[in-house]
Amino acid sequence: MLRGVREGGFARFNGVPYAQPPVGGLRFRAPQPLEPWAGEREAVGYSPRCPQPKGTLSAPAAKNVPPSEDCLRLHIVTRAEPGEKRPVMVFFHGGSNLMGESSWATFGGESLLRRSDVVLVGVNFRLGAFGFVHFGELGGSGRPFDDNLGLRDALAALRWTQENIAAFGGDPDNITIWGQSSGAGTVLALMAAPEAGGLFARAIAQSPPAGTVLEREDARLYARWFCEALGAEPGEAGAALARATSDELLAASLRLGELVARRRRGARCLAPLVDGVLLPRRIVDAFSLGHAHRKPLVIGTNRDDVAATLGGRKLVAEREDLTAVVAAMDPGAAERIRAVYPRPAKRRSAISFIGDVRYWIPSLAVAQAHSGFAPTYMYRFDWSSRLTRLLGLGATHGIELGACFPDAGGPFAAALLALGGRATLRQTTEHLQRRWLRFAEGAAPDENWPQYCPEERRTLILDAAPRLESDPWPDRRACWSGFDVASLNHVASMGDWRA
Repeated sequence: MLRGVREGGFARFNGVPYAQPPVGGLRFRAPQPLEPWAGEREAVGYSPRCPQPKGTLSAPAAKNVPPSEDCLRLHIVTRAEPGEKRPVMVFFHGGSNLMGESSWATFGGESLLRRSDVVLVGVNFRLGAFGFVHFGELGGSGRPFDDNLGLRDALAALRWTQENIAAFGGDPDNITIWGQSSGAGTVLALMAAPEAGGLFARAIAQSPPAGTVLEREDARLYARWFCEALGAEPGEAGAALARATSDELLAASLRLGELVARRRRGARCLAPLVDGVLLPRRIVDAFSLGHAHRKPLVIGTNRDDVAATLGGRKLVAEREDLTAVVAAMDPGAAERIRAVYPRPAKRRSAISFIGDVRYWIPSLAVAQAHSGFAPTYMYRFDWSSRLTRLLGLGATHGIELGACFPDAGGPFAAALLALGGRATLRQTTEHLQRRWLRFAEGAAPDENWPQYCPEERRTLILDAAPRLESDPWPDRRACWSGFDVASLNHVASMGDWRA
């Protein structure tokens, strides 16, 4: 039995464990089922987030909770009045698989519950070295390690939710998995994971890096570099990983990022592993072959996805590196890129190019493939505030979270609206939430929003006044026709394009 807290007409259950704490001998092991507890367990205070860099968005009451490896927890919020068979929305946060946590989503999701009688579940899972560097080959018989821990955590959270959500008034047969950025990547990985079959009914993926996965040789390389960053002697890596403190592992995670930025520019090192079992094939390939779970999907990106995450020299370097990787994979691509994304040194052109490579084109590939097997809906989020437009950020990565979770507030929201925009954000919030909730309830998100198909490519443009467009940015889409976007991160990771 759990004891939560009632406030403002909502019942909250914070820090609910869904697996045994992955500490001590369970560090770098697959999540283990919970052992039953006797009596009543308190679920009032927010739980720790996984060790990570400072600056994570949190609920106000969670900001001062120290991080801990004991982070496999859920935050659950529902209406206080009794109910049953409520639709369930399970949210996976973003943060490049390095940072983030879910308390702010359930704290800020009250407007969702005011609009519809749903149960909102936020998932905390292992990040960085604890969940997305893959050490399976470095363990020994006396101290084995497992791979794909972040994805395994997501599966464990879904299993726990399906088995227990009825006690919170939720319907275990009506679960929507929902994520943003790397959390949306986790959602698509779950759709591509055979073990996730039967654990969810539909999915929402906001700006997923669908092409970002690791092959075994990529993972092996990054695990070796991590041990180098940790200062582990060759042959002693397993013991060093087992005895290192959380702070030492976090510091090595950050150094690994620096090493990758120097040695494999253009690559991403914290990602799910294509291990042949849990994730049998690359995410985009799973959808292309019809091997993903054939469940309804809402997928989309933001108009200016990388505008705030890359700036100055970093933006130019990323453009140069990705252009070189693409040209190495497809010699004819360089000329097409110059034609479609002219003036490569200009910021706007670089933002469009990188955002397309990282987010939009992989999402299009998923939507186009999945539309042949299940209802699929494509959107683009275009709303921006006056401040973000003045700063040249536009509808940047993550800005749509202000419409998903408007009650989260905080300094980011205050800064976002410093020069106005409350009225148009309120309108955009209403449009987004109404469609997401209809979808979670089991209906089409909007009777006027047709399913995506390759013939028309009807896409919902989400703004204060939503509209439908057929085949947005056709020249940019055609530029990537036939390009193997699923292989890009592997090619960048191997560094062969530099030869």
